[in-house]
Amino acid sequence: MRLEPNLQAQFHFHAGGEEILVLEGDFGDEHGEYFKGSWLRSPPGSSHSPKIGPNGALLYLKSGHLVAPVLPLPN
Repeated sequence: MRLEPNLQAQFHFHAGGEEILVLEGDFGDEHGEYFKGSWLRSPPGSSHSPKIGPNGALLYLKSGHLVAPVLPLPN
């Protein structure tokens, strides 16, 4: 995902979690600042309001895959 410089994204919720690898540029949110090479793993139910830095960002993003599997109840 390529994001424009100085973009302020809306607050959003990740029901199934999210992982982000910063390939270029940087961004921050209420939890910290993330630069090229940063990897974030946010658990299911997490949320944030990202703001892209002045140079834009290229992110590898995967979301919704961290939901715990539903296991059958024992007999």
